[in-house]
Amino acid sequence: MTWSFGLRISANAYQPGLQGICNALVVRFGPTGNVRYGTYLGGSRFSYGTGIDFSSTGEIVVAGDTYETDFPVTQCGYQLGFEGTEDNFLAVLTGDLD
Repeated sequence: MTWSFGLRISANAYQPGLQGICNALVVRFGPTGNVRYGTYLGGSRFSYGTGIDFSSTGEIVVAGDTYETDFPVTQCGYQLGFEGTEDNFLAVLTGDLD
């Protein structure tokens, strides 16, 4: 997670900037430690990642928690709105973080 603005994020990032107080941060590094791709992930308040892995097809799978009513969801999501004081999320991003 990050509270930082202006991190080096991919030009084609899903979310190119910090949207709230704190957002999850997903970064993929190259073999020499350079940033290959990166994106913020969150809404207007507070969200953070708790786990990350790759799917068998190369997608990036991120798990975390959010305290936001505007966390980004798709229409095919399991839960389309915020329910309670804290919700968990599972996000699937393409290998280049689109």
